[in-house]
Order: sequence, then structure tokens, then C-alpha cells
Amino acid sequence: MHRRIEQTVTGLPDRSTAAPPPERPRGRGRKPNDLRFEGTKPVFRALGVDLTAIEGIDVPTALVILGEIGADVSKFPTEKHFTSWLGLCPNHQRSNRTIKSRRVRKGRNRVGIALRLAARSLHRSHSALGAFYRRMQSRLGPQGAITATAHKLARYVYALLKHGQAYVSQSLEQYEAAMQERIEGALRKKARALGYDLVARSPAQASPAVE
Repeated sequence: MHRRIEQTVTGLPDRSTAAPPPERPRGRGRKPNDLRFEGTKPVFRALGVDLTAIEGIDVPTALVILGEIGADVSKFPTEKHFTSWLGLCPNHQRSNRTIKSRRVRKGRNRVGIALRLAARSLHRSHSALGAFYRRMQSRLGPQGAITATAHKLARYVYALLKHGQAYVSQSLEQYEAAMQERIEGALRKKARALGYDLVARSPAQASPAVE
């Protein structure tokens, strides 16, 4: 089976436009479902982009995407069409401008399932996507966090396949700084609406007094 997969992938057209293949350190140990060949480079050549650069997406996940979708996502006009097809787009039911349900459309899409598994693997990741998963878990619970993170992964996959650009990873520190800035911006907006100005405390005021 693994030999057949390797032959099929290596026989696909090279879409990498002579870009250097990614180098991935070999992980320690072997899991039962691991491939018995080095698949990062042939999958990269077949897709033209390195999906495994996205945290949570490994070579088997990229192979599912390659097998089910290929390298061309032009049949999906936008990322919303793509995530909806994957079954990762919330199905809002509105009544008198009130959202009554946020249940996700049911489906057995193989790529959607693979991205959910990829999202689940991020729960302890020291990355921006890992921090996003944990923040969603505190708000939506485990299943909601998996869906929200899989939706984000799907958007990254669509962007890479659509535009052929390399994935730029955001560090945990960058993510936390962006979230802090977003929270502060929301507080300033609310303060202005109430007629107040939000003023940051100086370091001396912020630090507790030492006796």
C-alpha cells in the first residue's frame, strides 16, 4: 500500500516550479499510521506548496488533501465556499435578527475529517494555532474548538493552494501580543462610547508596592 502511494505521488506533475523542497527533521519513534517513505518532498512537488508547514498538518493529512482536492481549488470561488464544502462552516439559523443555532452542517468529507484530526493535535502546541485552539476551547468547549481550529486550517490550506504562497508561521508571542492589542482596542472603543478615555498605567502604578 505504502509503495503504491509513493509511486502514485511521485508520478504526478511537478508543480513546485523548481522551488527547493522543504526540509523536515525526522520525528522520533514511529506511529502505526506513519508512512513508510519520506513523503514531504513528493507531496510538495505535487501540490506546489508546502502544506506541512502549517502547524497540525502532517504528510498524511496533506496526502488526503492531494487525493481529494488536488492542487487546484479554482472550483471554490472563495474560502467560504471551500469551508462550507468541507462541512466546517457554521450553519446560522436566524430569527428576528437573533442567531438561534450555530450547528455545523453534517457531512463525511474526508478532508474535513482530516482537518478536524489535525486541529485536535494542536491542543498542547506551543504555537499561535495552539493558543487559538485553547482560547476557543475555553469559549466553545472541546468540539467547538476542534471545528473552529479546523476551519482556520482550511482557510490557510485554501490560501496556499489558491495563491501558491509560502505559509508564514505566527509565533505564540506574536499571537498573544495581537490578542492583547485587540482586547485593548475593544476596551478603548467601549470607553469612548461611554464618554471616557482609557489611559494605561505606568510601570510604577502597575507593579505592587514592596514593603
